Amino acid sequence: MAMRKLPPLCDLHVHGGAGHDFMAAALSNDSAGLAAIARHLAGHGVSQFLATTVTAPWEATLTAVERLAGAGFDLHLEGPYLSPVCRGVHPAEFLRLPTLGDLEALGRAAGPRLRMITLAPELEGALEFIRAATERGICISVGHSDATLEEARAGVAAGARHVTHCFNAMRPLQQREPGLLGLALADSSLSTEVIADGYHVDPLLVGHLLRTKAPGKSVLVTDGISATGCGDGRYILGGLEVEVAGGRCMHAGRLAGSVLTLDQAVENAARFAGVEVEEAAVWASENPRKLIWTNL
Repeated sequence: MAMRKLPPLCDLHVHGGAGHDFMAAALSNDSAGLAAIARHLAGHGVSQFLATTVTAPWEATLTAVERLAGAGFDLHLEGPYLSPVCRGVHPAEFLRLPTLGDLEALGRAAGPRLRMITLAPELEGALEFIRAATERGICISVGHSDATLEEARAGVAAGARHVTHCFNAMRPLQQREPGLLGLALADSSLSTEVIADGYHVDPLLVGHLLRTKAPGKSVLVTDGISATGCGDGRYILGGLEVEVAGGRCMHAGRLAGSVLTLDQAVENAARFAGVEVEEAAVWASENPRKLIWTNL
């Protein structure tokens, strides 16, 4: 793929790359590691991104968030406000219910650098948290959720605007209880991200989602981890050890992030959706940029 054809790309969901993990590097004060991730992303056409955390002990989360923000990174907090049923590889023992006290602590640690929080809207306290975070200018993304359709709609009514890695880590679609997934597919107000690596979601469904979502509401992300660009082996995702083999990232038998790069995601998405690369590039540039970095 000719990179000159692509506009500057934006990744809203990336945990690391080039052998380094955002959260682990922050906790170990590894500024060289953080710089290596930024160079890796730039090498794949990414000009803006959200350094993404994983569920960890609360004090470690606050420390990582503070150090990442202090280093100039915009942030996506993925966890700890996730459903125990749909947590994926996030450690169950560190999950929390969202509270306004937590939001205040995060605000003190990250200031305006905290741009997005993934949250399961069915959790106790979630709606109050969504309203308060939205008032602060933080984009709430619903995900890692076992929400019913009614619970998902309540989260959107409270201010949620985005859906984290559609199809993954959410209640399966059922014709009489479509849940969050049904709302993500049908609600034109929600922007929806998808991991177009061919492993997380079948290409048939990726292409359908990208073709049928309302204009401006499809977003490509990588969910890329430290292993991206490094080949098979064992790597770190937050505090977890992940085994990478043949392009799949696994922890305890479950998918754990990806080794996808955003330029490759654009190429894959164009093929899956049957469109030109230049059209697919909007899903990884203009759409995420409008969601996070502009008021459009």
